[in-house]
Amino acid sequence: MYLKRLSLTDFRAFSRLDIEFPRRVILFTGANAQGKTTILEAISYLANFSSFHVSQDRQLLNFNMPVEPIMVGRIIGEFYSRGREHTLEVRFIQEYNGNSNQARFRKQVLLDGYPRESAISMVILMWLVFCLKCRALLKARHLIGVLI
Repeated sequence: MYLKRLSLTDFRAFSRLDIEFPRRVILFTGANAQGKTTILEAISYLANFSSFHVSQDRQLLNFNMPVEPIMVGRIIGEFYSRGREHTLEVRFIQEYNGNSNQARFRKQVLLDGYPRESAISMVILMWLVFCLKCRALLKARHLIGVLI
C-alpha cells in the first residue's frame, strides 16, 4: 500500500494544497511554520481518524477561513492497495443553526466516493498491515546498521 496523492482543502493553515507522492522515500524540509507537520498530520489522520496535534476535530478546520453558515474542510488521499486505486476522503463539517450561535460539528468519511461506516474499519485494517510492514523494515534496517 502506498499513498499516491494528498489533497487538503481548508485544513489547518492550508486553504488548498495538492501533493503527488512518488513511490520512494520523501523528505520534507523547510523553515518553521511552513506546513510540514500539517502534511504529516493529514496523512496520519487518514490512517487512524484522529489528530496527534489537536484534541478536537473542529480545530482541524482552517482557522483563517471566513465564518460561513456551513464550513467544510477536507483531506483526500488517493492510494494503491492490492493493485487497486482507492480514494479516502474525510470531511469536517461545521454548520450554524439559525436558532442558536452554537455550531454543530460532524465528520464524514467516504471511501471510493461512498459514505459508509465500514469504510473506517477497512481502511484502518489496510493501514495496520502497511504500518506493520514498515515496522519490520525499520527493525531490519536498524539491525543492519548495528552490524555495519
